[in-house]
Amino acid sequence: MNFILLGSVALIPVVLGLTIAVNDKGELSKKLCLLMILISMWQLDISVLYAGQFLNEKIIESLFRLFRAGSIFLGPAIFIISQFVYNKVRNEQHDLLKYIYNKYVLGLFFCYSLFLYIVGWTNKGLLGLEVVRGLSIPHYYPMYGEWGSLFTINLILIVLNVLLLTYLSIVARSIEGYPLSIGLPLSFLLLCIIGLISITDKVPLYVSSMNSILITILISTIYFQMHTKMIGVMNTKLEEQQTFLKKVIDHNPSFIYVKNDKGQVVLANKAFLNFYNVTMDEVYGLTEDSLDIPDNDLKRHQEQDQFVIEQGKEIILEEDVMINCNNETKIVEITKVPITKKSTRHILCVVNDITQRKENEKILIQSEKLNVVGELAAGVAHEIRNPLTTLKGFTQIMKCAEPEKYKGYLDLMSNEIERINSVAGELLTISKPMDVPYTNVDVDRILQDVKSLLDTNAILNNIQINIVKTEDDFICSGNTNQLKQVFINLIKNSIEAKPKDGKVHVILERKDTRIHISIIDLGKGISKERIKKIGEPFYTTKEKGTGLGLMVCFKIIKDHKGKVEFQSELGEGTTVEIQLPVAQA
Repeated sequence: MNFILLGSVALIPVVLGLTIAVNDKGELSKKLCLLMILISMWQLDISVLYAGQFLNEKIIESLFRLFRAGSIFLGPAIFIISQFVYNKVRNEQHDLLKYIYNKYVLGLFFCYSLFLYIVGWTNKGLLGLEVVRGLSIPHYYPMYGEWGSLFTINLILIVLNVLLLTYLSIVARSIEGYPLSIGLPLSFLLLCIIGLISITDKVPLYVSSMNSILITILISTIYFQMHTKMIGVMNTKLEEQQTFLKKVIDHNPSFIYVKNDKGQVVLANKAFLNFYNVTMDEVYGLTEDSLDIPDNDLKRHQEQDQFVIEQGKEIILEEDVMINCNNETKIVEITKVPITKKSTRHILCVVNDITQRKENEKILIQSEKLNVVGELAAGVAHEIRNPLTTLKGFTQIMKCAEPEKYKGYLDLMSNEIERINSVAGELLTISKPMDVPYTNVDVDRILQDVKSLLDTNAILNNIQINIVKTEDDFICSGNTNQLKQVFINLIKNSIEAKPKDGKVHVILERKDTRIHISIIDLGKGISKERIKKIGEPFYTTKEKGTGLGLMVCFKIIKDHKGKVEFQSELGEGTTVEIQLPVAQA
């Protein structure tokens, strides 16, 4: 009966080990499962010593030698767990432990255990069994040979290893996300102490076995507590990550929202909610027809959503319009991406506001048109004014030669010539800016918009635009579109100059009551003679230019009570400095 009872109890560690392995697929769980199997084998080699009523002595001795592997290979198993913990807490403070916890030491430990197991099958390790009676239940007890002390050394090595594991467990407790319980190595230590006591025969083997099983149950309990704590840490981290992701989405200036396969909004960020002036609770479950979207746009959106749901493909709407209940209109670019949640397909919508970009593009187009008109005006003026000069000269000669004979005709001709000359002058000034109202504008913001506008053109020319500012307050009184026109013309000129370092530098500084904007390139440069004529009508350093662009720039800056200065050397590059007065408080 004792054999059956102890044998049944010896299976408890295996059951607990397999439970741990099935419950958690982690590395530590697999190692603890192996440890539990070895503890079961250890307890089985004790239980067979009580099998005298069922088996003969020869079979009992063979089974004892076989199951002896449990207690012998317990050392490498605990070493593997210690090495796993060491890899988790490894840093410069524990650098010396790398000489212990490595594959070479593990190999030596395993070889020693294997050697010890082989010795256990010889008379040098185990002479045989003897019957023990007295106060304890009659059972067999092993008689160790001349190398029997090797088994004691093995247990001592295991104890030392467990002490190191205890130290590493204390260190691991301070590591966030790795709550290793100190009770785990202490349970191992109690297990080793019981093993040492059992060798001395001071405690009956069945008592030692029962205590070992209880400690095994304690190990499992501690592990599950540790596992529960680790799950709590992971849940906390998951909640923190969800909170962080929500903040990232909410602080994104783009409109981000998710719709289910029925077109209902199930998630939206603050930018989207603020634009439509609703809360998440109010918009949850609503479709787009509840957001005052025009019927034509609504039908188009529904067709697009259906395509994304059915085809599972991403679509990009390069230009669309969003209007809220306050009639605020935004030109947007919409990306719709299919995502799956619990086998149900949803649509992630990312809406980028491109209203400002479109306005910048209009300004750029206007600037290009101005150049075209300037070229036309210069050409027309040149072609008209040359013959006009000749006609006017001959008309004056005729007036002097025969003033009375053709006076009426000559006066009419002179007036018409002057009128044509005036029209030619108007063509030349057609690009001059109109009177516009001034407001407080942010020069830095304007420069950033211009950079965004010209980045594509710069990249095509392998040029990089860098903006450097010394502070944040660059407010002046002016007109945003006119200042953009100036910066576009000047930065485009720098890009076309092909800087040697591939960069156009824009430096924004504030000096007393003036804002200084320096546009610097290391291009081909301009001669001193030409610099003196820059800004004059029809004067240009470009082969196909008209000079009207810089003339307009000078005029705009002058109207803003500022000034433009050019500094340049041939082959060294050009610096354009613009000064604007700071807006009055």
